Amino acid sequence: SESVMVNKLYQDAKNRATKNGVVKRDLVLPSVFINVYDKMPPLKDNEERLEKLLEDSEILPDDEVDLGFFIGNEVGVCRHHSLACGVLIELFKKEGYIFGTPSIDRNQTVFEAHTLCRYTASTGDIWILDVASGYYGSLEKSLEEYNWDYRRPNEMV
Repeated sequence: SESVMVNKLYQDAKNRATKNGVVKRDLVLPSVFINVYDKMPPLKDNEERLEKLLEDSEILPDDEVDLGFFIGNEVGVCRHHSLACGVLIELFKKEGYIFGTPSIDRNQTVFEAHTLCRYTASTGDIWILDVASGYYGSLEKSLEEYNWDYRRPNEMV
Protein backbone atom coordinates (compact mmCIF):
# COMPACT_ATOMS: atom_id res chain seq x y z
CA SER A 1 0.00 0.00 0.00
CA GLU A 2 1.02 3.61 -0.39
CA SER A 3 1.76 4.29 3.23
CA VAL A 4 4.08 1.27 3.49
CA MET A 5 6.21 2.28 0.49
CA VAL A 6 6.23 5.97 1.41
CA ASN A 7 7.09 5.13 5.01
CA LYS A 8 9.95 2.88 3.92
CA LEU A 9 11.33 5.62 1.70
CA TYR A 10 11.01 8.07 4.59
CA GLN A 11 12.81 5.72 6.99
CA ASP A 12 15.63 5.30 4.45
CA ALA A 13 15.94 9.08 4.07
CA LYS A 14 15.83 9.50 7.84
CA ASN A 15 18.61 6.93 8.30
CA ARG A 16 20.69 8.74 5.69
CA ALA A 17 20.15 12.09 7.46
CA THR A 18 21.12 10.64 10.85
CA LYS A 19 24.61 11.09 12.26
CA ASN A 20 25.53 9.76 15.71
CA GLY A 21 21.91 8.92 16.38
CA VAL A 22 20.63 12.41 15.58
CA VAL A 23 18.77 13.60 12.48
CA LYS A 24 20.84 16.53 11.16
CA ARG A 25 18.72 19.31 9.73
CA ASP A 26 21.25 20.15 7.01
CA LEU A 27 21.19 16.53 5.79
CA VAL A 28 17.40 16.28 5.47
CA LEU A 29 16.97 17.77 1.97
CA PRO A 30 19.96 16.04 0.37
CA SER A 31 18.81 12.75 1.93
CA VAL A 32 15.33 13.21 0.50
CA PHE A 33 16.78 14.02 -2.92
CA ILE A 34 19.21 11.09 -3.00
CA ASN A 35 16.66 8.57 -1.73
CA VAL A 36 14.01 9.53 -4.27
CA TYR A 37 16.69 9.60 -6.99
CA ASP A 38 17.90 6.11 -6.04
CA LYS A 39 14.44 4.60 -5.68
CA MET A 40 12.91 6.18 -8.80
CA PRO A 41 15.93 6.85 -11.00
CA PRO A 42 15.36 9.39 -13.79
CA LEU A 43 16.06 7.11 -16.73
CA LYS A 44 15.68 8.25 -20.33
CA ASP A 45 12.92 5.73 -21.03
CA ASN A 46 10.82 6.50 -17.94
CA GLU A 47 7.84 7.80 -19.95
CA GLU A 48 7.71 4.50 -21.85
CA ARG A 49 8.29 2.40 -18.74
CA LEU A 50 5.55 4.32 -16.95
CA GLU A 51 3.10 3.84 -19.83
CA LYS A 52 3.80 0.12 -19.95
CA LEU A 53 3.42 -0.25 -16.18
CA LEU A 54 0.06 1.54 -16.21
CA GLU A 55 -1.11 -0.48 -19.18
CA ASP A 56 0.00 -3.82 -17.68
CA SER A 57 -1.72 -2.86 -14.42
CA GLU A 58 -4.86 -1.86 -16.31
CA ILE A 59 -4.75 1.65 -14.87
CA LEU A 60 -6.67 4.22 -16.89
CA PRO A 61 -5.54 7.83 -17.47
CA ASP A 62 -7.95 9.34 -14.93
CA ASP A 63 -7.58 6.66 -12.25
CA GLU A 64 -6.26 7.77 -8.89
CA VAL A 65 -3.08 5.86 -8.13
CA ASP A 66 -1.15 5.67 -4.87
CA LEU A 67 2.28 7.27 -4.94
CA GLY A 68 3.51 4.08 -3.29
CA PHE A 69 2.64 2.18 -6.47
CA PHE A 70 5.23 4.17 -8.42
CA ILE A 71 7.81 4.01 -5.63
CA GLY A 72 7.32 0.24 -5.32
CA ASN A 73 7.74 -0.23 -9.07
CA GLU A 74 10.72 2.14 -9.06
CA VAL A 75 9.39 4.20 -11.92
CA GLY A 76 8.25 7.77 -12.23
CA VAL A 77 8.60 11.00 -14.13
CA CYS A 78 9.03 14.54 -12.81
CA ARG A 79 5.58 14.77 -11.22
CA HIS A 80 6.11 11.53 -9.25
CA HIS A 81 9.62 12.55 -8.17
CA SER A 82 8.32 15.93 -7.01
CA LEU A 83 5.43 14.44 -5.06
CA ALA A 84 7.71 11.88 -3.42
CA CYS A 85 10.14 14.63 -2.34
CA GLY A 86 7.28 16.80 -1.11
CA VAL A 87 5.72 13.99 0.92
CA LEU A 88 9.04 13.07 2.56
CA ILE A 89 9.75 16.70 3.42
CA GLU A 90 6.27 16.98 4.97
CA LEU A 91 7.03 13.91 7.11
CA PHE A 92 10.32 15.41 8.31
CA LYS A 93 8.42 18.62 9.08
CA LYS A 94 5.64 16.77 10.91
CA GLU A 95 8.25 15.14 13.16
CA GLY A 96 9.84 18.53 13.88
CA TYR A 97 13.18 18.08 12.09
CA ILE A 98 12.66 21.01 9.72
CA PHE A 99 10.40 24.04 9.75
CA GLY A 100 10.16 25.28 6.18
CA THR A 101 7.53 24.63 3.55
CA PRO A 102 7.68 22.26 0.59
CA SER A 103 5.69 22.95 -2.54
CA ILE A 104 5.24 21.31 -5.90
CA ASP A 105 5.96 23.79 -8.66
CA ARG A 106 5.02 23.32 -12.27
CA ASN A 107 6.50 25.65 -14.81
CA GLN A 108 6.88 25.63 -18.52
CA THR A 109 8.65 27.03 -21.48
CA VAL A 110 7.20 27.15 -24.96
CA PHE A 111 8.53 23.64 -25.57
CA GLU A 112 8.09 21.72 -22.36
CA ALA A 113 6.44 21.61 -18.98
CA HIS A 114 8.24 20.49 -15.87
CA THR A 115 7.36 19.69 -12.27
CA LEU A 116 9.75 19.98 -9.35
CA CYS A 117 9.78 20.16 -5.58
CA ARG A 118 10.75 23.43 -3.99
CA TYR A 119 11.51 23.99 -0.34
CA THR A 120 11.36 27.39 1.32
CA ALA A 121 13.35 27.25 4.54
CA SER A 122 12.25 29.13 7.64
CA THR A 123 15.18 31.49 6.85
CA GLY A 124 13.59 32.28 3.49
CA ASP A 125 16.25 30.41 1.52
CA ILE A 126 14.84 28.47 -1.41
CA TRP A 127 16.02 24.99 -2.35
CA ILE A 128 15.19 23.08 -5.51
CA LEU A 129 14.82 19.29 -5.57
CA ASP A 130 14.53 18.36 -9.23
CA VAL A 131 15.17 14.63 -9.35
CA ALA A 132 14.13 14.23 -13.00
CA SER A 133 16.84 16.69 -14.09
CA GLY A 134 19.32 15.69 -11.41
CA TYR A 135 19.46 19.15 -9.83
CA TYR A 136 19.59 19.72 -6.10
CA GLY A 137 20.64 23.07 -4.72
CA SER A 138 19.69 26.63 -4.01
CA LEU A 139 17.56 28.68 -6.35
CA GLU A 140 20.41 31.24 -6.60
CA LYS A 141 22.93 28.62 -7.63
CA SER A 142 20.56 27.19 -10.24
CA LEU A 143 20.38 30.58 -11.96
CA GLU A 144 24.17 30.69 -12.28
CA GLU A 145 24.86 27.18 -13.43
CA TYR A 146 21.74 25.35 -14.49
CA ASN A 147 19.81 25.46 -17.74
CA TRP A 148 16.28 25.60 -16.31
CA ASP A 149 14.81 28.72 -14.74
CA TYR A 150 13.15 27.61 -11.50
CA ARG A 151 11.89 31.06 -10.55
CA ARG A 152 8.19 31.74 -10.22
CA PRO A 153 6.77 34.49 -12.45
CA ASN A 154 6.61 36.96 -9.54
CA GLU A 155 10.31 36.37 -8.82
CA MET A 156 11.44 37.35 -12.29
CA VAL A 157 12.33 41.01 -12.14
